[in-house]
Amino acid sequence: MRSIGSPERPIHGCHGPGMTGPDNLPPEAYAAALADLPGIGPARLVALLRDASPEMVWQQVLSGDVRRPEPSPGSRRTGYRVAWAEVATRRNIDRRWDEIRKAKIRVAYLNGPEFPAALAGDAEPPGVLFWIGDLAVLDRPCVAIVGTRQCTGYGRAVATELGHDLADCGVCVVSGLALGIDGAAHQGALTAVAATGPLGVAASAVDRPYPRRHAELWVRVAASGAVISEAAPGQPAQSWRFPARNRLIAALARVVVVVESHVAGGSMLTVAAAADRGVEVLAVPGPVNSPASIGTNQLLHEGVGPARHAGDVLAALGDLRSWPPPARPAATSTSTASRSSGSKIRQRSSTVNGSGTPLPESMAPGQGAPVPPARGRNLGTPELRVLRSIDRTPTPTSLIADRTGLPIGPLSVVLLHLEGLGVVRGEGAWWERCDRE
Repeated sequence: MRSIGSPERPIHGCHGPGMTGPDNLPPEAYAAALADLPGIGPARLVALLRDASPEMVWQQVLSGDVRRPEPSPGSRRTGYRVAWAEVATRRNIDRRWDEIRKAKIRVAYLNGPEFPAALAGDAEPPGVLFWIGDLAVLDRPCVAIVGTRQCTGYGRAVATELGHDLADCGVCVVSGLALGIDGAAHQGALTAVAATGPLGVAASAVDRPYPRRHAELWVRVAASGAVISEAAPGQPAQSWRFPARNRLIAALARVVVVVESHVAGGSMLTVAAAADRGVEVLAVPGPVNSPASIGTNQLLHEGVGPARHAGDVLAALGDLRSWPPPARPAATSTSTASRSSGSKIRQRSSTVNGSGTPLPESMAPGQGAPVPPARGRNLGTPELRVLRSIDRTPTPTSLIADRTGLPIGPLSVVLLHLEGLGVVRGEGAWWERCDRE
């Protein structure tokens, strides 16, 4: 995805104080220019745009009536800081706006006609919003699925299934496009048969995919749904934008689901932002000995509702349909289904949990998880036998031995070989599948 070039280049024919754009630029062009000013943040933009149009504010910047804030006492910021008026006089808004339009980036500003209603009424709205894709996805019920970047195979599988099932039920899956749980949720949403486009909320500009590993996912989310950001086109991710991004995720969602989380981190910031807004939070139960589930299990201990499957999330939305839904026809083969629809219909096992709800195959005890065909072709019969016996949750060595019937000695040799291949990880007497993105 191409990044729009720097707006700092010296130009000719720029707009000076009191001048108007020769091409009758729309207010969105001036809003984008304001968002591009160095050192301006969401709160400052909101304050400027509450009572004046973007063009009026831009003229005030050019004239020096609106100035760049001075560093607060004790701030570590030092050195020369270019005044906004000086920056603004060097900007060619016409050229910049043409670049934005050619990149198919849309712009909305607070109180503007296309600004999302869900954000307009928020206590901390963005002043200017950029997006690629179609914001009509916000007309659907929105559910945020968040969690740690350092997720387990179990967490990735659950996030993928929740994203798939919710999208299949007409829900817009919202997440931050990060590694781990975020990416898994969006991957799942994109494989739904009746997919409702997901929404990605970015900490970088919409034309600067971050992390780079998710560049392809970024494009797919934008093509199916939308990717939004407060960052002006061309701007990279900055550390302060991640917690700011999390408040937007909470503001857009009717329910926030935490799949895996440590005690602190971005997921918990999203939970706090949801609590401030009265947005319901659900948590996926995790193994009590898994560090990745410490935060979610703590939320459950504190009284947050559990999310065992999409049915629990739908109930929180007021959708009381029975779960699981009636079984769909099984595909003749996984490869055929993938080629024909880009999605995989999962077969559910007859194993049930305490509520009588069938567990997905990937979570059914005594079976382990299915092995991806591409990975399985590289393994011999003993390795496949052992790998199939290992769950995506931490699995005791004794249980693997019971499932495979192998003595501990030969089993240990196979487990160490699989660990060397990077398909399992071991810790003490526990083993876990390493499913990668």
